[in-house]
Amino acid sequence: MSYTDKLLIKDVKMLNGEMSAFANSFIPAGTLLGIHGGDVVEFSIVNNSIVHKTIEHKEIVQICVNGNTLLGLVSPKNEVWSGIDFINHSCNPNVAARDRIIIYALRDIEKDQELTMDYRDWDFIPEGITCWCENKKCLI
Repeated sequence: MSYTDKLLIKDVKMLNGEMSAFANSFIPAGTLLGIHGGDVVEFSIVNNSIVHKTIEHKEIVQICVNGNTLLGLVSPKNEVWSGIDFINHSCNPNVAARDRIIIYALRDIEKDQELTMDYRDWDFIPEGITCWCENKKCLI
């Protein structure tokens, strides 16, 4: 189960139907925003890809790689996602992860600004999709 500071973060449904996390108020640099939690699950790695039939890449908080196994945190099936679970990728992020699970503000974040992190710095095993930034070679 993840913890999100709900005074600082609100969930917003985007025009494409996906959810994202936004600042509910001004957030100073260095502020703790949340901590990821969940059940530790082992995933096989084949050709630098995570092999699993029922859990999507975006549902895994990647903790460490041990040989051909990825250890990741996965939310329990009955847990509703919110807050830090909806932080999207950006090549110019305003949040980051400390010790893989502690989410904090990299810089001051204005109210109603989307919270983003650079998945390339966070994931051991990339999802393998093209980023939507200006650098067309960016893969997350």
